[in-house]
Amino acid sequence: MVLRADGAIQTSADNGTPLQLTGIANGGQELRMRQSRGTISSPTNSSTNGDGNYLTSYVYANSAYASIGHIGIITGSAANNGEIQFSTASNGTVSERLRIQSNGHTLVANTRQIQFYNDDQHINATSANDLELAAADDLNYRSNFSRFFSGSVEHCRISGLTNQNNWIAFGNKLGVGTKTPDSYYAQKLVVYDGDEGGMTIA
Repeated sequence: MVLRADGAIQTSADNGTPLQLTGIANGGQELRMRQSRGTISSPTNSSTNGDGNYLTSYVYANSAYASIGHIGIITGSAANNGEIQFSTASNGTVSERLRIQSNGHTLVANTRQIQFYNDDQHINATSANDLELAAADDLNYRSNFSRFFSGSVEHCRISGLTNQNNWIAFGNKLGVGTKTPDSYYAQKLVVYDGDEGGMTIA
C-alpha cells in the first residue's frame, strides 16, 4: 500500500491486489467515509440534496482512465436524510439511473425500463404520461394496449391481445374502443366498434 503525493492511497500490484478489511467483530466490518463543508480543522454542516460520499469505478481506455459509474450515498431533502444514487456510463457520459430515497421509494431515471426476465418483459415509462407494462411478444404489436386516461391525460398503458387496440377512458365516463366518450350523446358508457357502430348505455 502506498500513500501517493496527490493524497491517494494506492494498492499497487499487477495482479490486482485488493484493499481488504479483515477483523473479528459482531455485525461485520465498517468502511467509514466522512464528508463535511468547511475545512479539516474546522468542518461545517454538509448541504442537502447531494452532499455525501461516492464509490467510483475507473477503467483505462483511449490512453486515459475514465469513470464508468458510481454509487453515491448522499443527503436528501435534509442533512440527516440519506439517499443512495446509482449511476452508469453510456458512451463515456455518466448519468444517474436509479435512486433509493430516504423514505424507501425507488426512482428510475426518465424513460428507463425495469426488466424482469428479458427485454420483452418489462415496465417502461415511455413518457411523462405513459406507463407501459409488457410481456412475451407484446412488443411486436406496439399498438395493442389498453390505455387509461383521466380526462385527456393518459396515466397507464397495459399490453393487450394480438392485433387489438383497446382504449379505456376514466373520469366519470368509460369508453371502450374510444378515448372520447364525451363526444357521444350518452357519455357514461360508450362501446365503439369502428364502422360497425357500437353500443351506448346511459
